[in-house]
Amino acid sequence: ETARALPFALASARPLEGRLSHPGLADYRATGTMRGGADGRPELDLKVLSELEAKGDLHGVATAWLAAGDFERAERILERLPSSPAVMGDLALAALGRAQPERALTLVERGLETAPDDARLHWNRGLALQALSLELAAAAEFSRVAQAKEPGWSTEATERADGLRKGALARRD
Repeated sequence: ETARALPFALASARPLEGRLSHPGLADYRATGTMRGGADGRPELDLKVLSELEAKGDLHGVATAWLAAGDFERAERILERLPSSPAVMGDLALAALGRAQPERALTLVERGLETAPDDARLHWNRGLALQALSLELAAAAEFSRVAQAKEPGWSTEATERADGLRKGALARRD
């Protein structure tokens, strides 16, 4: 499972704020510009992409389109897959990419029903809550992710939670 190929070069940065479910993307990388297109999105390797498709790894193909910022195309593929926490988490990222945070929240919560401790899902839930301007709720999600003590992810989650709390308190005052 972990040996699933990625149809783009893994740069030192990750392409999305959110967390993709692909096992090849579990290790932490900070967000930032990736090698690739002018907008910092990775260049997709179409040969690997077609190999994934031939193997029937549609989730892998969808991951590639998400990473490349083609949220609608990713969503169309993900919607054909059997529901799972990973699929729900990635669908939520597609919804966030399409500026649909309420829908993203609903999708993430469907994933959490069967995987209540999935740190990736809680991360993406934090992003959806943040997009809905629910800073304290988002901060609580990121704090929960920080407790999972995943290298890199925990640090960024703590920073996000602190930033969200500070922002909410500043506005309250």
